[in-house]
Amino acid sequence: MRFIIYKVQCIAWYIIYFLKAGHRKGHGIHSPFVYSMVRDVCHDNSIYNEYSFFTKIRKVLYKSDLKLTLTNRGTNSRYFKDNQRKVRDLARISSVSQKYGRLLYRLVRYYKPVTIVELGTSIGLSTLYLAMGNRRSNVITIDGNSSLCEFARDLCLENEIYNVSVIHGLFDEVLPKIAPKITDPTLVFIDGNHTYDSTLLYYQFFTSILHEGIIVLDDIRWSADMRKAWEKITQRHENQATIDLFSMGIVIRRPLITTKNYWIKI
Repeated sequence: MRFIIYKVQCIAWYIIYFLKAGHRKGHGIHSPFVYSMVRDVCHDNSIYNEYSFFTKIRKVLYKSDLKLTLTNRGTNSRYFKDNQRKVRDLARISSVSQKYGRLLYRLVRYYKPVTIVELGTSIGLSTLYLAMGNRRSNVITIDGNSSLCEFARDLCLENEIYNVSVIHGLFDEVLPKIAPKITDPTLVFIDGNHTYDSTLLYYQFFTSILHEGIIVLDDIRWSADMRKAWEKITQRHENQATIDLFSMGIVIRRPLITTKNYWIKI
């Protein structure tokens, strides 16, 4: 019953989003930085060579029957009933989609952050998109499940991705330890522990140390709590603009940027 209610909510949320979303090609966006991001990243239709690599990796993962044992570290899954997960199921259900994975790749390629921090490694598919966007970026990815960390670490090494550090641990415990390594400009991808309090806590942690950076939040309409957290984040904050892509939200931290929340269709 709860799942049906959630689906109905999603439909309602999407209708509202569809009606409100505009600025498809960047028209009407007064911030030069946001205009460029929408035009050159969100609506970049180029076919990059790395796309074929990502497609190949997905095909391999979609066929894997390898089972991993997970420990629940955040909200419960809607799709899995126990802690045994096949890699192919994690790739199809829990990992970043091709559409948004390519967006992550383009964001990194365009922005070239010194540091990339990912909260929620899973099997490492999104990690590959982030790491290959700029091989010179230092990617730090964190997950509370040791089996996922081990799999993601192997996935990176097997594909000769060497700019990734996989850390096993709880976000709240690891973040203070890596804070000194976070250097502007930084890109953050938050895709774990989808609760209202935790989402705001991680957002506030990064905004407190970043003068310039991009924070990407996945699954901003995963639940009513996540939607509420995103709405809280999009309230007017100094030196911040936000982009609502329905499933993902982008927070841009930049001195003197025009403060506004943009709804963009991609």
